[in-house]
Amino acid sequence: MRFRALLAALMICACTKVQDKVRTVRVVVSVSNVPPGTDHLDVTLTDSSKAPQDSHPLTDGGVLTLGYPAPQNGRVDVHVAVPGQQLQTTASGIYADPNELDLTARIGFAVSCDGGPCAAPLSCHRYANEPGVCTHACASAGECESTLPAASCGTDAGMCQWSCTDGGVCPVGLTCVIADGGKFCSGI
Repeated sequence: MRFRALLAALMICACTKVQDKVRTVRVVVSVSNVPPGTDHLDVTLTDSSKAPQDSHPLTDGGVLTLGYPAPQNGRVDVHVAVPGQQLQTTASGIYADPNELDLTARIGFAVSCDGGPCAAPLSCHRYANEPGVCTHACASAGECESTLPAASCGTDAGMCQWSCTDGGVCPVGLTCVIADGGKFCSGI
């Protein structure tokens, strides 16, 4: 009888400990478009303290969900790369404790494509003669992945894009270009 009571108490403690760990996850990153056959990703989370946190989660392709403890309040960048394949993306957002920050990332999204191929199903979108950016069609901004600044669903062919018309900044790795009477973020 004492053994059962002790075992029950240990199980309650273990469950409480697991629940505590679950509550400490404050940044959730859903990564899609991971190529089949990929065994791991190289992921770096950088918060406002600028202290990078590297991880190498295992995967077999498809979609992967990552969880991180609470970072410093402010900007959070999560850079995701597929080793040996030159495929990458960066998801960004603003963290405010105690809220959870949900980010979405698509491998190959919001990177320069120089007019060349992008990771399927993305396509290289060019505004004029500039290098271009890997993006995709959308019907609303909610279909665009997490970047800072946030992408809009542009009127130009209904693609996820970024306007830097009013001195706005571009996502990591993109630069502001002037094309077609406007200013857009595109490949460097």
